[in-house]
Amino acid sequence: MVAWRGRTLNTSNPIRALSNERGASAVEFALVLPVICLLVFGVIQFAITLNHYIELTNFAASGARQLAVSRIPGSTTNPYLTIATTGTTTCKSVPTPIICQAAPNLTSTKMTLTMTVNGTACTSTSCAQSLFVQGQLAAVTATYPCNLNFWKVSFKTCTLSASSTQIIQ
Repeated sequence: MVAWRGRTLNTSNPIRALSNERGASAVEFALVLPVICLLVFGVIQFAITLNHYIELTNFAASGARQLAVSRIPGSTTNPYLTIATTGTTTCKSVPTPIICQAAPNLTSTKMTLTMTVNGTACTSTSCAQSLFVQGQLAAVTATYPCNLNFWKVSFKTCTLSASSTQIIQ
C-alpha cells in the first residue's frame, strides 16, 4: 500500500491504481461540445434560409395573383405601379405596395421582381391594360440574396428564387 494525494493506493494492481476517472466526463463534454454547437447553429441557419424561401414563394404567388386579377377593361391604369412599386423593380415605395406586404420579414430593398404578362415583360412604363387578355398567363419571378453565415464567417452566398404563374381573369 502506498499513500498518494491523501489516498491509499493498492500496489498489487498498478493498472487499477492509475485509472482514476475523475474529470473524464468534463473532457468528453469539451470534445463533443463544438460538434453539437456546429450542428445546432447549422440547423438554425438552415431554418432561417428556409423561412426566407417560404416568404419569397408567398411574395411571388401574391404578386401573380394580384397581376392576374388586375384586368380592368377600358382602363388606362398601369397595374405594375399598383402591385409592385412606383417606377422601380424593388419594394421601396411608400406606401408599401401590395405585393411587398406578402414578405414582411425580408429586407424589401434586396428583393428583385420580374413580372410578365403572356411572355411580355411588364415594367413601370410598359404594362398596358391591352396586355391583359382573359385566359392569358401572368407570371411573377422574385429573387432574394441569402448568406450562409456561422459566427460571422460566410461560407457561401446564394440567391433564392421563386416564381408563380396565374391565369388572367
